[in-house]
Amino acid sequence: MESIVTLVKNEILLDEEQQKAVEMICHNPITLISGKGGCGKTTVVSQTLKAEYQSEGKEPGRKPKVLPTAPIGKAANNLKKQTGFDSYTLYQVLWSYSLYQKEKFTWRFSEVEVFVVDEGSLASLQILNYVFTLLMKEAQLRKVIILGDIRQLPSIQPGNALSDLFESLKKKGWAIELTTNHRSESHLIVRNTTM
Repeated sequence: MESIVTLVKNEILLDEEQQKAVEMICHNPITLISGKGGCGKTTVVSQTLKAEYQSEGKEPGRKPKVLPTAPIGKAANNLKKQTGFDSYTLYQVLWSYSLYQKEKFTWRFSEVEVFVVDEGSLASLQILNYVFTLLMKEAQLRKVIILGDIRQLPSIQPGNALSDLFESLKKKGWAIELTTNHRSESHLIVRNTTM
């Protein structure tokens, strides 16, 4: 795992919090990264997954078994652009499983090892529970990475899943909040909204 951390550090300039987030992703089965827009949450995850792919000596053209998701389509599309992996909404994952059960074909996510959720504050407790349970039962899940902003408004459905998970995982050393804004235009927005 140290080689993955080194690969990421050599690839992009990381601040201290981002380096700690990379180490958490490498060493923990579950990692929750919170932070406002522009803090580098998706960049850290993207670079870590790419480094892990390189370090495992996988044959060229074969991508790791990663399932990047988000509660809404726009966030899933953004995740695909940044990570290079096909990304889906949480509802698409559930829908594909219901089709799999009806049609009895091979479920496309049965080999997933790494599950990524972006915009975690928008995901309800119920949808997260359904997808986690499904992947633990039907896939080869070994790592979960959740991204979001614990200070954002919670999901419109019951439960404040991201904030509750953050507090629980922080006690185990599996959650971190990134505080440095690396995006100049969003830095001004964040500063002006928090004055």
